[in-house]
Amino acid sequence: MFYSVVISFADCLKDLTDIIESENSEKDSVSVTPEKADQSNVNTTKEERLVLILGNCRHTILTIIPTLLETFKSHGYISANDDTIDNKSLERYSTLERSIFDKYVNSKDAFLFGDILQFLEPNSFPWAYCNPPVSINIFVQELALKLVMAQAELHNIEKDLLKRIIGHLLENVTVKVCGMIAKVERFCKNGALQARLDVLACLLLFRNNMTTKCRSTMEDTLNSIPTAGISTEDEAMLTMLLDKFKIENSVLLSCLDYSPEGDKQFSPGHGSGDSIGRRRSQKRLVKTKAVRSPPVQSNI
Repeated sequence: MFYSVVISFADCLKDLTDIIESENSEKDSVSVTPEKADQSNVNTTKEERLVLILGNCRHTILTIIPTLLETFKSHGYISANDDTIDNKSLERYSTLERSIFDKYVNSKDAFLFGDILQFLEPNSFPWAYCNPPVSINIFVQELALKLVMAQAELHNIEKDLLKRIIGHLLENVTVKVCGMIAKVERFCKNGALQARLDVLACLLLFRNNMTTKCRSTMEDTLNSIPTAGISTEDEAMLTMLLDKFKIENSVLLSCLDYSPEGDKQFSPGHGSGDSIGRRRSQKRLVKTKAVRSPPVQSNI
């Protein structure tokens, strides 16, 4: 009885997921008339409904199944030492949860990268013959804006899933950005500075939501960018551009739970990004710190 009750709800959640997928396919293949549009659910998107189902699935795994199991055992419907039904139920819901999670993340991937894939090709920027950087590349800010939108959607519907999903999306962002930089055949000095600036901006924007894997990959990419010919004045310029970026995008940084503490961790000559500084003497490092612009204090 316990198993049939629990699995019946799992079947309902799966059916709802299939309905969402089929509705989305129909919208892609059939034109929607005004009459049909009035009858359709315009209040929730496909992604929002998937998050709702995913939240129900998680709640069932963490709360409903343990509570029901305890009740059934206390009334003698299930042997106190029998964990078979519990394991079978959890396995069914875990499989369903992974399936729904993958559907949601794949849908968000299309949302994140749909408009900016052209900027994530190695030849989309003249890395070998560009001018000195004056700002962060457009794809970085576009990714940040879309992640804020995804974060807001999750925050409004299912806060408990926010960290997990955003972390997974950022892993995909890391693969795209770092993969693009790894495929660049040749950097001039200015191209290397631009690449460092873009990676430092990603580390700054996404650091509070990054998984350990994301951070490690970004840092490895930062350290792999050529440093030949880069001077302390160039490092100071990158710091100035990052400070300017923080001021101009204070609202965006606030939405991404940014705080100014620990800014040095992702400065051009600090922490994991110190591939330049590690190759210089301690005397040169002291001089580098002296010419840097002071960090901007944010009120966020």
